[in-house]
Amino acid sequence: MIGIGMLQGQDLVLPFGTITTSSLYTTLFIIAVPLGIFASPLSTLFWLIGASGVTILGHATLMEKPIESAFAEEQV
Repeated sequence: MIGIGMLQGQDLVLPFGTITTSSLYTTLFIIAVPLGIFASPLSTLFWLIGASGVTILGHATLMEKPIESAFAEEQV
């Protein structure tokens, strides 16, 4: 998109012909949509959330309690 935007609305002139901006955007759309579906971004997002949750909660369960909590449980 950045490369097409750098043309500033003009056609891309190549030695063997010219390509219009609209056909460049259409080609980009035809390539990007199947790649986006293949990448399955929603399942990847859910996987990252789940893996982060397991890592954070696993770390929290293995941490030692702070020293203040040991004295807070004693009866005076």
